[in-house]
Formats: sequence, C-alpha cells, structure tokens
Amino acid sequence: MCDLLPSGAVRRGEIAPPSKITFAEVAVEFLDSFEGLVAAGERAERTLERYRSALDLHVIPVLGERHIQRITADQLAMLIGSRRTSGLASWSIRGIITPLGRVFDLAARRGYLAENPMLRLHRDELPRGRAQSEPRTLTAGEVRRLLERCPSRYRPLLALAVFSGMRIQEILGLTWGDIDFRERVIRVRAQLSRGTKVKSTAPRRSQDEGRPERYRTRRSTRASSP
Repeated sequence: MCDLLPSGAVRRGEIAPPSKITFAEVAVEFLDSFEGLVAAGERAERTLERYRSALDLHVIPVLGERHIQRITADQLAMLIGSRRTSGLASWSIRGIITPLGRVFDLAARRGYLAENPMLRLHRDELPRGRAQSEPRTLTAGEVRRLLERCPSRYRPLLALAVFSGMRIQEILGLTWGDIDFRERVIRVRAQLSRGTKVKSTAPRRSQDEGRPERYRTRRSTRASSP
C-alpha cells in the first residue's frame, strides 16, 4: 500500500518523478523555446539577449549544475539577497528574476517539478523594481557639446538618434531607400540585431547571406531641426 501512494501522487502532479536534469539544462530548453518566439516575430531579439545575459551572469554560475528538483525557495532567496548586497539596483534584480521564474515555469510544465519554488518567496524577498529617480533629458547645450566632442564616425548616428527619436536598432537597420529627402521623412522598416537568422514580423522577409538580421517594422519619423 505504501508503494502505491508515491506513484499516485506523481499521477496527480503532487510530486514530480525523480530527475537528475540540472537548472542549466532547463535554461537551455527555455532559451531555445524563446528563440522560436523571436523567429516567429512574437518577441524581440533584445529581450532574448537580456534573458540570456541575466541567466549566464547571475544564475548559471550559482545554480547551473544543481538538479533543478533540489533547488529550494530558500536558495533562491539567498541568490536574490546576494545580488542586492552586491549593489545591483532593484530594477536590475527584477531583470534576473523574470527569466529565472520562466525557467522554473517550464520545468514545472514539463514535469521536472511539481511546483515553481519562486512561488514560495515572500514579497519582502522580492525587489520593488521602481526607479529611484526620473530619467533626465539632455539640454540643447549638452546635445551640442555631445555632438562636438564625439568621434566623427559616430556623429551622424548620434545626431540622427537625438533629432529623430529613433532607437539604435532602427538606425542601424536603415537603408538609403528608407529616407525620403524631399518629404524629409525616414521610414522605419527594419531593425538590426545581433542575430544571424532572419526573424521578420512582416508577411514577407528576405535574407542576404552573411548579413546581420533585420526585423521588418512599420513606422515613419520626421527629424527635427538641430
């Protein structure tokens, strides 16, 4: 009778069957799955880069080789606490917690865990994630000095960013065909990312062999005068 109870609990999802899979292995599964979302245009490449960086820098060195079933909420609280005492801002710590929780969610869904241990953390153990100060914009004089003192090769890029409000990925994805000099309009049709695969959000997409990835977008912007 006693032998039947554990197997029944496994079938009901109350406990997970024994597994030696490590946190690092599940993290790879999660990142591979997220890459699929990026390829489908449902998530941004930059989000994938942030998740990968957070896991590689802050989580894998601590938990990577541990069996994921043996990682406890107390260990997670210690990890978060160590990041806090190291001087990381609350917002940065939240950037670690998000992919960390997603890895445990995937482990629970695939039967490696019966429960995500992140759910056992008390709210006081989690960072608030609020910015300590409002972001400050540069004054006209500061912009002028910035453009005067920056290397000449970067001046057109910085000037375009300042006077158009475009993101750096959008600027790097521009071609001459995106710029209408007569109408003074820049049409943002793509973003340049660090990937090597084409992952387009548009119905049609193309790829030049050996060239970086470009995301299709739809937006126009008018550059303001200096």
